[in-house]
Amino acid sequence: MKQTLQRGFTLIELMIVVAIIGILAAVAIPAYQDYIARSQVSEAVQLMGSGKTPFAEYYSDKGVWPPTTADVMGNTSGKYTLSIDITGTPVTSAPGSITLQATMRPSGINSNITSGTVQLITADGGKNWTCTGGGSSTSEPLSPGSDYNLDLQRAEKVKAALGVSGKELTQAAIRFGLMKQEVSTVLVGFSNTTHIDEAVACSGAPPLSDTEMAKMRRLWDADFEGLVF
Repeated sequence: MKQTLQRGFTLIELMIVVAIIGILAAVAIPAYQDYIARSQVSEAVQLMGSGKTPFAEYYSDKGVWPPTTADVMGNTSGKYTLSIDITGTPVTSAPGSITLQATMRPSGINSNITSGTVQLITADGGKNWTCTGGGSSTSEPLSPGSDYNLDLQRAEKVKAALGVSGKELTQAAIRFGLMKQEVSTVLVGFSNTTHIDEAVACSGAPPLSDTEMAKMRRLWDADFEGLVF
């Protein structure tokens, strides 16, 4: 009767497996932590978003802003959000401006956003709102690795190059990322819920034209510097 010897793994093979696992962990853990931070911050954004209509209606009816967020909002705190307050001095004269600020909890949440802030700003009596990171106790951006002012400058250059704005601008950026072979992952930072709809809309949108793609590639290759269209 023939006996079959069972061959095990060599030390080198085991070391290679351990190295691969280490590399995967080094990549996956930071990405997971960033995902957790974003999901926790989204609670603050949603809480502030629920106050947009009440604040706008209050200002439209009385011509002044409410003294506190609690006067018009049902919930001003959450599992990850310590409080939502009015920051700065609201402008009551038309068109009216106010800044709402959500402060994240100092503990029990992702360490990158502890005591961080998110702001919701309107300068036209509540008709339009802008959401932005207000800062944090560690002086780190709300979205690690991002530069808000630089991103705005890049967006303006894309608008000038393609002649698009609003939803079309967001969709053009996503479509470029999907079409450019050097970019394997598109990470979208949502500042409000409508951006999710814009990302979904890209699934049914046609590719960028050759002309649009060429302009975007020129911007990308030049790192968005020194090009005028």
